[in-house]
Amino acid sequence: VEGIDRAGNVGAATNVTSLTIDLTPPDYAVILDQVGGDNFVNASEVINGAVTITGHTLNLAGQEITLTLTPDGGTAVLLTTLTVGTDGTWSYSVPQAQLPDGTYTLLAQSVSQPTATAGSQTFTIDTITPTLTINPFTGDSTLNADEQATAQLITGTSDAEGSTVVVTLNGNTYFGQVSGGNWSVQVPQADVAALNGSSYTIQAVIRDAAGNQNTQTQDITVDTASPLLQVDALSVPAVLN
Repeated sequence: VEGIDRAGNVGAATNVTSLTIDLTPPDYAVILDQVGGDNFVNASEVINGAVTITGHTLNLAGQEITLTLTPDGGTAVLLTTLTVGTDGTWSYSVPQAQLPDGTYTLLAQSVSQPTATAGSQTFTIDTITPTLTINPFTGDSTLNADEQATAQLITGTSDAEGSTVVVTLNGNTYFGQVSGGNWSVQVPQADVAALNGSSYTIQAVIRDAAGNQNTQTQDITVDTASPLLQVDALSVPAVLN
């Protein structure tokens, strides 16, 4: 920078600093968190009759965004228009009545910056508890001496195909998988032989992909005592032929 007075004297400026001109607009984005933390919403995650949607933004604090919900195979519906907080975060509680069990795609977009990167998540609502049954242990829920001498199966049914069933008995844990609506675990002979009390409880627990849980129990009896056999004399003197 130079200055020239009326006499034509030229003077150079001191303490000159550089000036940067940046005509690139700032980045804008709407970020949508995974719904329920993993895009699976189970019954326990529906709080006070609603599912909470959360997210944050980049350079959109205090501005409006829209949330659009599309059911799998259905038509997009505008859920709401809301204002982003001063810290750039936002949240919205969707009434459960608007989210029956199924799969959805949620889209979050900026109103003031239509070219901003939008946030999108596909998630599943599953609030139905999986079925679970335990078949009678050894066929009659009673362990006799012959059965105690061999390994035994614990079996049952469930509609949570592919899910893991966790079975506990006498402090031991066994794992089975639902296949074709059925599941089973094998109790090794050593564990069966250790059932030397009078009664025990089998517990089976299953969780489906969304995290819904079902727990079932069955009480079993251990009766390994041989029956008492008494033969009375037919007559006196007794003759048996």
